[in-house]
Amino acid sequence: MRALLLVAISSLGLIACSEQKPADPAPTPAAEVAAPEAALAPEVVNIPPAEVATRLQGKWQSTEDAASIITITADTWTNTYTGDDSVNDVAKWRAFAGSEKPPGSEDLTFTPTSTYIEVKSGENTFFYELGTIEADAFDFFYVSRGNRLAYKRIT
Repeated sequence: MRALLLVAISSLGLIACSEQKPADPAPTPAAEVAAPEAALAPEVVNIPPAEVATRLQGKWQSTEDAASIITITADTWTNTYTGDDSVNDVAKWRAFAGSEKPPGSEDLTFTPTSTYIEVKSGENTFFYELGTIEADAFDFFYVSRGNRLAYKRIT
């Protein structure tokens, strides 16, 4: 029994003399945690409606479907599809500010700071939110579905 007591006391001595791991630091209160730097809001690309016609005039090819072509003049928007002569839709179009609520758009939501395109083809009217217009590319978003349409200039 003495031997057992001696082993137990020796073990306690070794434990007491051994190097101890430092205790985990106390968690930092949420108020002291540095907040990440606020992300800067992306710059709003807002092309005034009066400038859109001049910047869009030309012939444009879809970046998703090379056969889809749009030819835009000051007041006409012509859709054609290479290889399908039945697609030749000539429509009237205009740009307008998102603060405007055109007839036929009652069930749609427009952002007041955005610029939109209205395309009237026969009895149908389509609304697009303008994205960017560059010298050789532009994109816009079909308001009813939200899908992005992108084109590159070919003339």
